[in-house]
Amino acid sequence: MEELKLDGCIDYKCQEKSIGQQLEETCPNGIDFFFDNAGGEILDQVLQRINMYSRTVICGAISQYDSGNINEKNLIKGPSHYIKLAETSSTMTGFNMMHHAKHILRAFGYLAWNYYRGNLVAHEHVEYGIESFGECLEKLFAGGNCGRLIVELQEKKQ
Repeated sequence: MEELKLDGCIDYKCQEKSIGQQLEETCPNGIDFFFDNAGGEILDQVLQRINMYSRTVICGAISQYDSGNINEKNLIKGPSHYIKLAETSSTMTGFNMMHHAKHILRAFGYLAWNYYRGNLVAHEHVEYGIESFGECLEKLFAGGNCGRLIVELQEKKQ
């Protein structure tokens, strides 16, 4: 966590503690803001712990992608605790970067400024050779990497 400059985190692969237990430990005072690209159980557990006037932003649903249901809209699992939004006067909104293209240069500048000052950490997981593409795709959807996952087409030089 220190290396990534995080105040806290949860591990959805943890066998000892549930996501709910980890959230209780990490966020004992509830959750004010959640940027979600996972969906599924994580989103459900977060919604049960949102504070008054909290904000949730939905950017993706990786938990749905590898289920094969993403193209079958009637099979996508939605948040089962959405009523907490009304109970807490909170909001949930969608975010798609394509709708904010006019701000991309300003965003890149801001991110670069923070990256070069050490405020942001950008990990890269690199695999080599086109033959590794299939395995990398599986890693991407199974959480088998940390940071950006890159397939370098050239073989690794010794």
